[in-house]
Amino acid sequence: MRAYDSKMRDFITNPAWQAEDLGLPLPDSEHSISVAMPLWDHVVGYEKEDPQILEKLQCGYPRFFLHPRVRELNARLEAEYAKGAGECALAFPDQRAAGRALRFLAENKGLNGARIAADGTTLITPADQRRAALEYWRFSGEIVSSRAAEVGGAVSSPTGDHEEVIGRLAALTGQSTEDIFLLPSGMAATFTVHRMLQDFAPKRGPLQLEFPYVDVLKVQSEFGWEGGTFVANASFAAILAIEKERPCGVFCELASNPLMRSIDLEELSRACRAAEVPLAIDDTIATSVNADVFPFADIVTTSLTKYFAGSGDVLAGAIIINRASPFCSKMRAWLRQEVSSFALHPADAAVLAAGSRDFSERMVAINENAEDLVAMLESHPAIEHVYYPTRETPAFYDQIRRPNGGGGGGLLSVILKDAAVAAPKFYDSLRVSKGPSFGTRFTLACPYTLLAHYPELDWAESCGVSRWLVRVGVGLETDLIERFEKALES
Repeated sequence: MRAYDSKMRDFITNPAWQAEDLGLPLPDSEHSISVAMPLWDHVVGYEKEDPQILEKLQCGYPRFFLHPRVRELNARLEAEYAKGAGECALAFPDQRAAGRALRFLAENKGLNGARIAADGTTLITPADQRRAALEYWRFSGEIVSSRAAEVGGAVSSPTGDHEEVIGRLAALTGQSTEDIFLLPSGMAATFTVHRMLQDFAPKRGPLQLEFPYVDVLKVQSEFGWEGGTFVANASFAAILAIEKERPCGVFCELASNPLMRSIDLEELSRACRAAEVPLAIDDTIATSVNADVFPFADIVTTSLTKYFAGSGDVLAGAIIINRASPFCSKMRAWLRQEVSSFALHPADAAVLAAGSRDFSERMVAINENAEDLVAMLESHPAIEHVYYPTRETPAFYDQIRRPNGGGGGGLLSVILKDAAVAAPKFYDSLRVSKGPSFGTRFTLACPYTLLAHYPELDWAESCGVSRWLVRVGVGLETDLIERFEKALES
């Protein structure tokens, strides 16, 4: 594992955009959650598991890529608990998560032979089951962070940092601190809400409206729900069908990733209330600074990894119950039983508390940067289409947009004309950092569909998501327009 210089690279002024930057952590931190893939061919090589690409990656998104500290922890646990040759160890944050992983192998994958180690939090599997165990790690988001792994995965009681983060979320959303739960990742928040609503209505599947982040659908398909429905472009007819179908819950993102669409929440919430079906909304992209989804949502999930933290070196998520929801008491009781008070490790809570102190002010600047960039791109002759929340479905986004300055957020997607030829050239020459994730103080771009849906590109395109789509998470750079204009010259 490389040593990190105390003089960290400033990716706002010195982005990782050239071939020689392949594999660098983004940001320059031992706990970075993104990795530089500066060229289009780097992304394709990564997806094809090209060893020449993979060997250069110093880190990766923690649900997909085991951090070196986590690997070291797993190796120590194997030495202590493995009994036979080839047995593998995978640490989990608490006993309940380890138990769910064991049941996933047995009940969802039909695999036997795994067990929980004596410490109660380590899953021991035969070597040929490790890949399936890592699927649970990825899709559930119930992971051990690199900071937790540094101290052996140990947890402690909630700290003042937890309280600060919860208090900040309560102030932003207008909800009660007792109804806010912190988890080790945004996906863990989504997964937990899915588990809860399945418990409430075990014989009914979920309804997903609009094309979501890839692993949201994976959760719904991998964890045993029957009769779940996915509607890529939610219509009024789909909303009206809720009362007839009565799913265990309705799920949507505001805005959707990567098409930046919003749904008619006024009609959707009306249909959900009439059918007595909970409505779960993820507001990661819009952010609580720009939008208020609580007049409509029963429960909200959000990835604190992104804009809230802003640092790009901590993974965290939150579940927030709407105290006005008719399901509030039932949800609160379930979550208090199921979510550990230290599900988010104290070391991560400290970084999250510090990073989020300028969240609101930072989002205002990012909103302005993104709006200016969108306006330029829309008028550029090389651009076919720009996806942005205030442009795709503006009337629906306005339903949740905060008065007096609520912006469209920092995430946008672009399609270039003659995209098969132009998109790789544009991406390769774009002078911003390039890699997965978004929400950092510096701009991050990636060929989103290649990264998220490489094995199913035809299916993604059938849902309206081009394989040539480039997603951009806007940061705080002051010269973004010039950088994009120069790349578009290519």
